[in-house]
Amino acid sequence: MIAATRRTLLAAAVAAVGLLGVPAPLHAGTTVPGPLVSTDWLAEHLDEVLVLDVRADVPSYYGTSRAKIRVQGHIPGAVLLPWDEIRQKRVENGVELIGMVLERERFQDLARRLGVHKGQAVVVTSRGEDSGDLAMATRVYWTFLYFGHDNVAVLDGGSHKWMAEGRPMTTEAVAVQPGDFEAGPGRDDLYATTEEVMAAVGSGGVQLVDARTPDFYRGEKKKDYVYAAGHIKGAKNLPHPEMFEKTADGSLVFRTGEKALALLAKHGIDPEKPSITYCNSGHLGSGAWFFMYEIVGNRNTRLYDGSMHAFTMSDAGKALVVTSAE
Repeated sequence: MIAATRRTLLAAAVAAVGLLGVPAPLHAGTTVPGPLVSTDWLAEHLDEVLVLDVRADVPSYYGTSRAKIRVQGHIPGAVLLPWDEIRQKRVENGVELIGMVLERERFQDLARRLGVHKGQAVVVTSRGEDSGDLAMATRVYWTFLYFGHDNVAVLDGGSHKWMAEGRPMTTEAVAVQPGDFEAGPGRDDLYATTEEVMAAVGSGGVQLVDARTPDFYRGEKKKDYVYAAGHIKGAKNLPHPEMFEKTADGSLVFRTGEKALALLAKHGIDPEKPSITYCNSGHLGSGAWFFMYEIVGNRNTRLYDGSMHAFTMSDAGKALVVTSAE
């Protein structure tokens, strides 16, 4: 089943960021049309939404990165969100975990500093040069949904597609006025714990979806913060690069419609079965969550925040890691 537009109209006032880096007038009732917005839609509504630009290479936002990348600068008015600010270390069961969802008050403070207001239309972009970039945007999207902010969308193709189409880019900093965003308590229906994942192994009732590339899935590669090579027993592999297709201008956009369903069928993944997505740290897994939850429309899909990092912290978890597909 393909997801239909799932937004209800919001009556909250919207604070937007202007093209010259100064706060724009308030716009009432602006609502994103769905979980993905096109560059055409954003160009038409740029002065009505708050664009958040998440990236690990912060200098590239200002056009000063020394890395060999295409996207230098940012969409006019887009507010910088450094990747390392959207996740945090957390102690669970006496074990310190990295890359976890922010605590409620910490996310609320971050969103306010970024200029987010209650009910405001937010569009999340990234450099968009590869599937890892695009998954940064889905992780931010998931975090907003997790804390109860539904008026949010991901820019399909990211800033790469915007730039490739010849649209304006800038290297100027954006003046941000603090917002009044209020974070909710966190939605359990979007979040999977280690205990829930362990219970899902072998149960047959919940489908585990591994978003990493096959070399990680098979245990040929391993991150240093993951303590056993391979994948969780019974998990299906949905390699994150395959969720995207390349456009004529070289940009990556999500596969949708029948193409999305065909991809799931290729990997033996049931589009309607209750699912939990994961990766090494909850980054790429958020892309698979977005793909399953928003594009395919499986509302019984959760993200395993701790992913392989948390799962392999214990001997019990390590014992459930295998290297061959069942």
